[in-house]
Amino acid sequence: FAILGLGAGDGARYLTSRFPQVTVDVVEIDPAMLDVAQRYFFFRTTPRLSVTLADARRFLVDREQTWDVILADTYIGLSVPFHLATTEFFALVEKRLAPGGVVVVNLAATPQHPFARAILRTLLTRFEHVLVVRTAGLGNHLVFAYDGARPESALAAAAERLDAEIGGAP
Repeated sequence: FAILGLGAGDGARYLTSRFPQVTVDVVEIDPAMLDVAQRYFFFRTTPRLSVTLADARRFLVDREQTWDVILADTYIGLSVPFHLATTEFFALVEKRLAPGGVVVVNLAATPQHPFARAILRTLLTRFEHVLVVRTAGLGNHLVFAYDGARPESALAAAAERLDAEIGGAP
């Protein structure tokens, strides 16, 4: 996994605790966010959970590595790093996905919001499939984008199981 944007670090911590085979590379541009996550949310790096302080786009440009999943968690309402919302950025993300990989975008907006619609249109220019799933209780929407055969019903069912497992609304 590559996670673009640390936040409190809960997502990265959950992935490494729930899935012992997973390694997570987190990229965070703001050193203060890492400090907040460590000081107030008990976030810690481990051999399977690393944090790089860098701009997410520069991080992807500077590496040849690929990931099965790249989670872009850098969009908060109208506070948008626009260089992480362009066709060129998603082409770079696509290049860094392993074969069969999935990009997941956490949108803190409804799909009707102009920015969200623009992200969806941009993803549709790069990927064969784009699936939007509303997160229970948060008002966020997760967008899954991928190429190749992968039944959307299977993704939706997996998302619902995961939501129920971690305590979301039924």
